[in-house]
Amino acid sequence: MKRDFLTLLDVKEKELKALIKSSMDIKKGKKASLKNKILVNLFQAPSTRTLISASAAMLQMGGGVVNLDSGASQLSRGESLADTAKTIGLYGDVVLARILDHEELETLAKNCPVPVINGLSMRFHPCQTVADLFTVQEVLRKIRDLKVVYVGDCGCNTAHSTMLGFSKMGADVTMVCPPIPLYKPDRMLFNKAIETGSVEVVHDIKAVKDADIIYTDVWVSMGFDKQYEQRVRALSPYQVNSEMLNLAPRARIMHCLPAHKGMEISEEVFDSKNSIIWKQAENKLHSFKAILKWLVK
Repeated sequence: MKRDFLTLLDVKEKELKALIKSSMDIKKGKKASLKNKILVNLFQAPSTRTLISASAAMLQMGGGVVNLDSGASQLSRGESLADTAKTIGLYGDVVLARILDHEELETLAKNCPVPVINGLSMRFHPCQTVADLFTVQEVLRKIRDLKVVYVGDCGCNTAHSTMLGFSKMGADVTMVCPPIPLYKPDRMLFNKAIETGSVEVVHDIKAVKDADIIYTDVWVSMGFDKQYEQRVRALSPYQVNSEMLNLAPRARIMHCLPAHKGMEISEEVFDSKNSIIWKQAENKLHSFKAILKWLVK
């Protein structure tokens, strides 16, 4: 029976641990082969790191890659997503899909006979979190009992997956955001997270004090461009900057990229010795190899 990877809700702690270990082993040189397997990238939204790292991962493991731009496919002429999914499954061995509407992504997975990986939807970004967990394990040698603070828009896809993944792995997660429902984590997802881990939502940036990890993301995610001015006004007090870092001088700084320096994060902090942002980006290659191997094998 095939396994999809759409969210961390249905991924067990032991499976996350296995993915982290596999990522680490692969980075250290352990061979991983998916010879003659085909990855189909189906993207409805722009991508740099996710598209390149996943494609490079499959190519380095001996497989092939087909890039399917939804705008250039028969989807643009009215073919249903269900029929497209069935077609892809005839030719490919695994699908990486960036479909903003998460329900549409679920429709794709339901109708596709091969594994479907969520390359980012409006609700979740699970592949990013696997790379992030691996990065923290690599840098700090552990995840359990760390204080992980996510700052800014805590209702976005990366925030949700960070909350679910790090809490499931035993970290103490604090979500710091404006006291406005739009920027708080989804209530259902928050309730799921606290079933298996430690999560709190606060609105005072002083909550970053003594953090081991400070994580942020763009204030205006894909699909929210019309809210640009509203979001900048609400989120400006939550910029990750030197003043914030003074509250947690040993904290490692994380960002899933692309970053808008001078907005959610100051350039000084982005380029500081505390930053492990580029290590996150590098590790997406290794974690994608682990994810692809897990699902295709």
